[in-house]
Amino acid sequence: MQIGVNNKVNFTSRNKTIRFADDIVRKVNNEFPRISASRVDDFSSINSKIILQKKLWLEINRMRDNRDISFLCSKGIVEKFSSLINPIKKFKLGNCSESTHLTTLVARLNGVKNCFPTRLYSPEGFDFDHSVLYVNDEKPYVIDAWLGFADYLPEARLRYQKEFRKHFEFDLADSEKIIFPKSKNIYSNFLAREFTKEEIERLRDVFKNLVIKK
Repeated sequence: MQIGVNNKVNFTSRNKTIRFADDIVRKVNNEFPRISASRVDDFSSINSKIILQKKLWLEINRMRDNRDISFLCSKGIVEKFSSLINPIKKFKLGNCSESTHLTTLVARLNGVKNCFPTRLYSPEGFDFDHSVLYVNDEKPYVIDAWLGFADYLPEARLRYQKEFRKHFEFDLADSEKIIFPKSKNIYSNFLAREFTKEEIERLRDVFKNLVIKK
């Protein structure tokens, strides 16, 4: 059974920025097909698939152990990118945090600046246990490859509340108050920094398949 991330993108009228963000979502999900253990958890019939659920989470944790060792042992920029990409390609697994890592990598390679991995929180500090890429543009927006969409903050908040509410354990009724603080871990810290022009050129040369043709 293939329980993957959402590859569908809404093609309603969009401006250039969000259309390109949608292109990033498609690039991520087409280049890195993966099964999400947390998407399996969403299913109401999960009790009948408990063995599958446990197996997927064991494999996710195994993949993350592989990633952790590889990342910590990596020195150069290409090696660090590869350490985040290769375990996902090998295991073909990934939850929202892995989707956000991939999204940030692809966004960086394609010229998106002032962006960083974030998690959804309430103003009181409640963690909704979901990661996305936040782009701090003149009009901020999020890119969510796990759910398969990109949108400006007001629209994204409403979509999390209504269209995607089944994916959250807790109710997001007051969607206007969802906040997007920067994630704090070794991967997010690495991905949030601005890469030099030389680093980007090197990465684009190595990861040609992740460059979006305009």
